[in-house]
Amino acid sequence: IRVTLRKKGRPTGEVDALIAAIALAHNAILVTDNTKHFEHIEGLTLENWLQVYEFNQ
Repeated sequence: IRVTLRKKGRPTGEVDALIAAIALAHNAILVTDNTKHFEHIEGLTLENWLQVYEFNQ
């Protein structure tokens, strides 16, 4: 993940890449308030429950 993003000019941190890899390996949705760090990772599904909550209030 880190190499792919670096080649695309969008480097990511080691921990973010590890979190994304675990979510992808388990075909899981990654729930985070920090979607900007993950939005360029192909195949990764993201949800931000804080935005959903704020929108519904």
